[in-house]
Amino acid sequence: MKHMVFLLLFVGVTAALGAQPLSLSGTVTDLSNGKPLPFATVALLSPDSAVVTGAVTDDAGAFRLTPPARGRYLLSVSFIGYRTSFQPLDIDRQQTLLPPIALSPDATMLQAVQVVDRAPIVEQHMDKLVLNLSKTAFTQGSNALDLLRKAPGVSVDKDGNVLLNGQPVAVWIDGRPSHLDGKSLETLLRGTDGSSIDRIEVIANPSAKYDAEGQGGIVDIRTKHHFAQGLNGSLSFDAGGMAFNRQLEGRPQRNQFFLNQGVSANVNLRTAKTNTFVQLSEQSQQMGVDLVNTTHYSLGGVPLDQYSGSLCNINTRALTLKLGGDWFIDSANTIGAIFTMPFNSVRQWDDSSYSYQTAGGSVQQRILSAPITEYSLSQYIGNLNFTHIFDRSRSAEITANLDYFHNITNSNNQQDNRFLPLMPIANLRHLTPDSTHFLNLYSDNTIDIYSAKADYQSLVFGSYMLETGAKYALSHTDNNLTQIQGINYAGNDSIHGTTIRNPFDYTEHIAALYATLAHQFSPSWSAKAGLRGEYTYAYNSTRTVGQDYFNLFPTLYVGYNTPDYSKRLGLTYSRRITRPNYDQLNPFQNYVDAHTSNMGNPDLKPSYSDNVSFTAGFGRYLTLMANYIYTKDQLTVIPTLDPATGNQVMLYDNFGTTTLLGGGLAFTEFPIGKWLTFSLNAHAYDYRSLDPNSTSRVIGQPSATTVYDKHSLLAQAYAVLTLNLPGNWKVQLDGYYSAPIVVGYLHTSSNELVNLGVKKTAFDGRLLLSLQFSDIFRTMSNSFDVLYASGVTSSFEQNYLMQKVTLGLQWNFGTAQKPLRQRNVGTLDELERAGNTSGQLN
Repeated sequence: MKHMVFLLLFVGVTAALGAQPLSLSGTVTDLSNGKPLPFATVALLSPDSAVVTGAVTDDAGAFRLTPPARGRYLLSVSFIGYRTSFQPLDIDRQQTLLPPIALSPDATMLQAVQVVDRAPIVEQHMDKLVLNLSKTAFTQGSNALDLLRKAPGVSVDKDGNVLLNGQPVAVWIDGRPSHLDGKSLETLLRGTDGSSIDRIEVIANPSAKYDAEGQGGIVDIRTKHHFAQGLNGSLSFDAGGMAFNRQLEGRPQRNQFFLNQGVSANVNLRTAKTNTFVQLSEQSQQMGVDLVNTTHYSLGGVPLDQYSGSLCNINTRALTLKLGGDWFIDSANTIGAIFTMPFNSVRQWDDSSYSYQTAGGSVQQRILSAPITEYSLSQYIGNLNFTHIFDRSRSAEITANLDYFHNITNSNNQQDNRFLPLMPIANLRHLTPDSTHFLNLYSDNTIDIYSAKADYQSLVFGSYMLETGAKYALSHTDNNLTQIQGINYAGNDSIHGTTIRNPFDYTEHIAALYATLAHQFSPSWSAKAGLRGEYTYAYNSTRTVGQDYFNLFPTLYVGYNTPDYSKRLGLTYSRRITRPNYDQLNPFQNYVDAHTSNMGNPDLKPSYSDNVSFTAGFGRYLTLMANYIYTKDQLTVIPTLDPATGNQVMLYDNFGTTTLLGGGLAFTEFPIGKWLTFSLNAHAYDYRSLDPNSTSRVIGQPSATTVYDKHSLLAQAYAVLTLNLPGNWKVQLDGYYSAPIVVGYLHTSSNELVNLGVKKTAFDGRLLLSLQFSDIFRTMSNSFDVLYASGVTSSFEQNYLMQKVTLGLQWNFGTAQKPLRQRNVGTLDELERAGNTSGQLN
């Protein structure tokens, strides 16, 4: 509690000491009709034309700059399709209000300029990395999960969890938490139309304004929005697929064709007082996963081997409706609402699931399985927001958000394991040949989350930007799991079964306060410091699981740039947390197949990480990076093996400590020739897993405590080769590579992926045709080895059948087809790449 009081006093005293800054403000209008011009670029230049500071006009065409000192300047105002305005200024007052600046349309430029993809594919800012996807050749025919894998350093593990540099992250959508992880998040992303995504922001060190959840940071998926006046929108359709020949050891070959198709519509109506949008998409996707698990161990000196494999088929149907609007009450007040309804259904079944066990080289047991899983996910997400501007000259405003999240997940998993006649079955002697062991799992899960937050910002102390706010979130999870298992003996109708029910509910309260203070000390130096306090209180209905703790999360940013922005330096630090979710806390054994199961752990503790990063930008194209991450009590899976049965249990637990140390580089749109550019984001780290209290994870072996200490190389790279051809043709080849790595007790294998995309625009950018060839070399996989103890290993191979050829078509309609957000005017781009477009740190 004393920490909360300290934070409140800090926020109150800081806000009370505010003072008037040195400011320059005005509005930009269209000379032809007098209407305001939003998103115009305003730059304040020194007498030698070097950029001092800059801004982008808001919806009302207004802007505000903070000159570093009184004196002579040159003001530049520009916008695509208009003549750039230059005017000299002599700033000698505390506050300067300019008369309206009217830009005249440039008829020649309007005729010559069509929709041009000017935004670089990868942008490295001081505090985040931005992957601009909307103008690439890969969005049409893809889903959000496909595109997320393209983000540098981002990977998806076998359980559907999103990782950044091997660390779990929080996935946000349009600036708000998705509240999902694991298979639920994977299902949602797989059902999200890729053509609706504008960009992906990878924020490794979020400021104190963001939730502290997410050990590796935040990955924010931003969808498209129209900002032009009038009626605008798009209609799109895509279809594709691929044929595969599949076969397991000892089983016949199967020939299959997987088909994918999607259709979406996006309509936006913007007037002087309102902005309304509707987005609707439907996706149908088919894919396969070939799974193989081999385990080697011994029992009584006899070598034993266990093999299991399956040809898994996954059919996903998704329908997503998103609608919302903003009402601009007046120049100082805006109220808005957003409502999203994603509906997803998944059917997963194995055409052939086969396993056997050998002892001393002789087959002892064979099992033929036919698992079927039907899974549905429905969500109702609502948001109400209100913004009030107190004083534009001080950027003083408050934004309030009320959010409600309702998630319903239903799952029905049926597994029939038929024991084939061969020899007497070891360790299952009570069974006769041809008997069938059945296992049915029924799960109903409901999540309700209520949250309220308020964010305030204002210039204080003359030119310091203060951000402060509070948030409260209540989440309740109600999970009902029913397990029915038994034996159906061959030759008669008798069934011997048992039913186990596991009701598990979980309630979590999180209250937070934060404050940040940013300052531009000179045209070259800037800094931002913040502190966030979060109190967590969580429990289940029987109070067998409980969490009660308070934490402080400091953040720090320091930036430097030369006057011409040819060199840029940035140093950031943040402290993060990863809390265990209800799945990881629920001590119930959930079977994946006949020999593998997962189990939660009610004694799990939250995991904490300290992240430090340094960036150095040189010119327009090159950025160097260095990172250090120290994590304590990392949440991971601890595998346990029972040699008597060959069964493996994946138990959630805390793993000692992990450290990550290394660096990387980024090339952004480096020109190789007249039409050819190259982008690269690559990094390499030493990843250390240290557990000083490691014990044997094989049942029956001595459990003496040992030190587990493993170093491995974490190397990842993402590259894009772009060929811009005459006639509005674009060809892109991109590739991703991840080297093998040891994370805790899991030894993951390498992973690589290569895609080809072709895009053609016509009719002044209204028609877009695309052709995409995904996973050209069929290399997409997620495989790993588990080292239980000396001589005891298990290998899991998962090969994703994601190769497909997709043809897409999109028609854009409306009053404006110019890329309002993608601008590249003068040298202000250097200012934006430095993480500063408004004279203050964001």
